[in-house]
Amino acid sequence: AYEIYQCDWSSDVCSSDLHPPIPSAARAKLEEGGRLSALGTVEGSAAALAAYKEAAALAPDHAEPWGELAVAYMQESLRGSPSQSLESANNARQAMARARAIDPGNAEAEAAGIGLSFGSRRVDLLRIDRRLMQGRQAHPHERVFVDIQSFFYSQVGRFRDALAAFEAMEEFVPDLPAVPAAARVYLLRNLDRSEEADQQMQKLLERFPRNIPVWFTAIKMLMYSGRYDRALAMLDDRSRRPIGVPEWNFDLTRSQTLGLAQSAQRDRARAETVESARRGTGFAENAILFLSAIGDLDGAFSVANALYLDEGYRIGAQRFTSEQGLYDNRWRRTAVLFERTTAPLRADPRFSHLTVPLGLERYWKLGGTGPDYRA
Repeated sequence: AYEIYQCDWSSDVCSSDLHPPIPSAARAKLEEGGRLSALGTVEGSAAALAAYKEAAALAPDHAEPWGELAVAYMQESLRGSPSQSLESANNARQAMARARAIDPGNAEAEAAGIGLSFGSRRVDLLRIDRRLMQGRQAHPHERVFVDIQSFFYSQVGRFRDALAAFEAMEEFVPDLPAVPAAARVYLLRNLDRSEEADQQMQKLLERFPRNIPVWFTAIKMLMYSGRYDRALAMLDDRSRRPIGVPEWNFDLTRSQTLGLAQSAQRDRARAETVESARRGTGFAENAILFLSAIGDLDGAFSVANALYLDEGYRIGAQRFTSEQGLYDNRWRRTAVLFERTTAPLRADPRFSHLTVPLGLERYWKLGGTGPDYRA
């Protein structure tokens, strides 16, 4: 799992030839916001939002800072505290309106509007896809639409297209930030390019040794490829663990690794995993993955039905631990349903009980591009 990032204002990629350059002080704030947003942390996003506000105050008659501010508010509405979600969405719309009043074709304002489409439990996937394609065609030199595409295609089972979008993104930003870089590596692994994925993950661990998404992505790659000893070694190396993750979270991952490796540990790991699914959407996704891996399809579908359809019990907006401060407000990510490990779910007749109400079947049929697993 990864987020949408703003343009890299240290380059000329996102500048417009239609309007005069903005004041240097505002440009500096845009560059600062881009660097902070790329950190992929709650603190970084909050600081980036503050930087974009300053840029808009310094250059109120330029569309660029208002567009970036709209994207930042959109992100906060989707992944910030639920108590902030509605206000952030309204702020995003106001910033979008300011940007479009100055430049009706502002790319970031359109991207923010597409992002806000994810703010409901049932989204129109086909409309989002078409808007992304239109945005990319209208703004071929803007990274933001490719960025969202890479995320979107992962959620609709089009991993090959998601990887292609990542490769297009690298033309704008050769060294991807930690979160999308980790997501790209995990796509490689799920597309049976394991050796390449391992090599790139090692480089990411050297660049971002204690980054939470990178570290846990590496653990998952080891766990679900049978390299249990290496996964346990990473978990037991406290000096290199990510900061800001409570001890019980590492204990849960360790229990799951042992459950995969040793049949005697499986029942305990299953019980802890099912209990953890109620804690947050990210834990529920991990539960679907683990339960599929040990062959407990009934358990995996039970969690999936709760996560996506509110059947059996309701899973709140919190994504992982409260310490991390990330949320999935309304719409739920579905990429886990298309990973290699969850292939048994897709072969089960019950899978359509998920794909139909989630709008995936309609999207695949009307869009003319099905998921990779049906190719």
